[in-house]
Amino acid sequence: MKKPVGIILSAIVLILVGIFCLLMSLTMAFAGVIDNPIAASATPMPHLFTFLMVGIAIFYLAIATWMGITAYGILRLRRWARYSILVISACIAFFSLMSVFGIAVSYFAMPQLPGANPHVLAIAFLAIALFELVFTAIGTWLFVYFIRRPIRELFDAANLLPLEPYPNLNLPHDGTYATPPPPLVYPAAPYKTYTGFFSSPSHAPAAIKVLGWIFLVGALFIVPWIFAPFPGFMFGMIIPQPESHLMFLAFAVLGACIGYGLLKLKNWSRLTAIALIVVGFINYAVCLLPQAQNQLRVYSAVITAHITSLVPAVPGQPKYLYTYPTSMLFFGIAVGLVINLVVLWLLLHYRSAFTTPSEPQTESV
Repeated sequence: MKKPVGIILSAIVLILVGIFCLLMSLTMAFAGVIDNPIAASATPMPHLFTFLMVGIAIFYLAIATWMGITAYGILRLRRWARYSILVISACIAFFSLMSVFGIAVSYFAMPQLPGANPHVLAIAFLAIALFELVFTAIGTWLFVYFIRRPIRELFDAANLLPLEPYPNLNLPHDGTYATPPPPLVYPAAPYKTYTGFFSSPSHAPAAIKVLGWIFLVGALFIVPWIFAPFPGFMFGMIIPQPESHLMFLAFAVLGACIGYGLLKLKNWSRLTAIALIVVGFINYAVCLLPQAQNQLRVYSAVITAHITSLVPAVPGQPKYLYTYPTSMLFFGIAVGLVINLVVLWLLLHYRSAFTTPSEPQTESV
């Protein structure tokens, strides 16, 4: 049975949140166990920092597991998954809305810092509030979508048992069937054929559809970088402006095209995604070179300096210096390799779904 687009989008939202929480869990565990800055200093109680980071990592891992299990249940139309996503969406909407009120109260209650630009501070608070409002809208949409009657009936019908599986069986005394049992009768589930712009063929694997939507959503997240006053970094080189804007634009367009092609099971999109992954592997290999690592540290310092220049500084406060550690570089490359290998395996495993079935040929007499 073909699932509504809203079901697929909801699962994608949960998967993206789960991936973010998983990355946060790995980052916290890495910072607390491997790259502990307090343990290397003379500050007392270094173990407290490690325990705190590991505890936060376990919390994020639990959230990621919850999101992943719920996304699986949503795609399988499990009734418990519908209740789970109602709880998740209500929590997202409530806490995000409370964050908006907290940001507003903090802005009006915060005293004016000497020498600070009030307009920059207002823009920063407004950007954070808009970010939280986006999550409030997402949580509200998920909650309203899954309490609708058609969606509730869809999940209820998918979890019903067969009606009268073997009625009127005529069993003789020897234990054999006198007549074969009739076929199982299942209740009819609500069905709707979707032929929209983002619809997929009926035989499209769920993993490919989810992957296509991830590419589309990822392309949207690249759009702000097109207009951001930041340089780019690729193949161990810092790409200045305006060339960096063109690079981000190219990646956004390429990601959107790949995502749309995967939804439509176009083989060119699968091959393009594989080529993009190969380019990513080459980029990882180049970043391991010492010269590329030095360029990456320079790039990180430039980005950090530009961001900190927008934050109002307190008189007498020392200038913030950021050094990109080599351990974080290796950690980021390892996480990127795992993600790209999983995507590459999916594209190779489901390659038969991208093959257009040939039309049956009639024999010539």
